[in-house]
Amino acid sequence: MQIPQPTGLLCDVKISLYVHARFQDIAAGMSAQGKTSRFEGWIVTNTRFSDDAIRYGECAGLRLTGWDYPAKNSLKDLIDKERLYPLTCLTTLTGHEKQLLLNQNLVLCADLLNRQDLLERIRVGAARIPGIVKECQHLIA
Repeated sequence: MQIPQPTGLLCDVKISLYVHARFQDIAAGMSAQGKTSRFEGWIVTNTRFSDDAIRYGECAGLRLTGWDYPAKNSLKDLIDKERLYPLTCLTTLTGHEKQLLLNQNLVLCADLLNRQDLLERIRVGAARIPGIVKECQHLIA
């Protein structure tokens, strides 16, 4: 069975319902096998939660982490705190260049600073590379 995908930029209540149901299935299976491990159901998404998804998830005992939820510990807060900015947020790279870097398993701006050779490998012009590096350094600083 496949997890439903968030609609647009919103993780709606269907996601919370599905994850909770699967969590209950897994817990029941573990219990039937005599296993008593403690574990929690989580939903982590880079989108926003609908109000209904939050209400249901909290009521069901799920841990929720979304783009702007929970307050002061959201995905955005965690990214800012740890300075783990994805290279997809760079404005100095084209969409195609970003995809080429992702295909090289490069995800973070910090990683790009350590692998500037990849910019040449994907044929970014030498004149543009200092601007890309500067944008990465600015984000991470």
